[in-house]
Parts: sequence; structure tokens; C-alpha cells
Amino acid sequence: DGTMVSEVMQLGDCNSRAIYQALMNHIFQPYLGDWMDIYLDDLVIYSDTIEDHMQHLRTVIDILHKEKFYLSEHKIQLFQKELKILGHIINDQGIRMDPHKVDSIQQWKVPTNKDLLQGFLGSVGYLAPNIPQLHISTGILSKIAGETVFFRWTFTEQQVFDQIVKLVSDFRHNHRIVLDYSKNVPPINIVTDALASGIGGIVSQGHD
Repeated sequence: DGTMVSEVMQLGDCNSRAIYQALMNHIFQPYLGDWMDIYLDDLVIYSDTIEDHMQHLRTVIDILHKEKFYLSEHKIQLFQKELKILGHIINDQGIRMDPHKVDSIQQWKVPTNKDLLQGFLGSVGYLAPNIPQLHISTGILSKIAGETVFFRWTFTEQQVFDQIVKLVSDFRHNHRIVLDYSKNVPPINIVTDALASGIGGIVSQGHD
């Protein structure tokens, strides 16, 4: 008899990811965007010098110890000039797609139903959101992925599918330059446009 209360986050809870992210944001709030970013259980610490990095590591480890969170020794990457995380690789040149993820797109089997097509479009959209003209091709396939339309795979859809795979492959080594939000840097610009058939926009940084 009595009320059972879990002492850990329950697997499968629909709100578990949001609650966990909110918790991480709360305990590390003073440092987020300064020298640290977090996505769920992925903690990224970045510093200008080795000395700063050591101090940042101590701060994070002390907080984790206080809050009774534990690190996996097999997943820790320390003092890296290049970081592989969430399907991407980050270094001083910017962000590029993880080559293994690109390989998985190249080897993707032709979708035979809406669920498989949605999985393909979701993977491409996450991995390569900044490839020019990609949204035009994915938009064509999205038209047959909706709940209210009939799934019909023709020569046109196959041609678009192959084009998407090729676009992702062609941009395998492309680096996406990250916007600089620090003080006294060139302004960030947003340019938008719209037609009856869709909308688009560009985010850039600089005086030109």
C-alpha cells in the first residue's frame, strides 16, 4: 500500500526529454552560450585556452557531482580540436555532415510507403538543412508523404529521390560557417522572400 515514487526519469515518458533538457538548462544556466551548450545528455564545452578549458571542466564536473549526475568514460571527448556530435562534425572551419551519416543517405533504399519516405525526408532535413535548392526537391516528395494524399511512386519521384541523394553526397565536405554572436562583430542579416508557392530566407553576417 502507499504511493510509489520513481527516483529516476522513467523511460518512455512523453515529457521525459523536455523535462531533462529543462533540468540541464537550469543547473548550467549561468554558463550556457558563454562557454557551454547542452542538448539533452550531450554537454559541449568550448574554451579559448587550455587553462580556461581546465577551469570550465572543473566547474562542470563539480556541478555534476553535486547534482548526482554521472559521465560515461567511453563517451567523453577531452581537449579535441574536432568534435563529432549529433550527426555532424564541428571544428574551427565550421560544421559539416558526419561522413558516416552521408553514407547512410547514399545507401538508403527507395521508400515504398509514406512512413519510409517520411523517415528519409526527416533524416535529410536534419543532416543537410542548408544545401541550396534541396528544399525544392524535398518539397516535391513531401507532397506524397501527407496523410490525406495517395502514395504513388513514379519516375518523377524516383528522379527527385536520386537528385536528393546526389546533392547530399556532393556537399559531403562542405563546411557551414557558424554565426558569431560575440561583441563587436559584423551584423547578422536576415533577408526573406515569398511567392504564392512558398517562402524562403537567408541568414548572413557582414556589412555587405
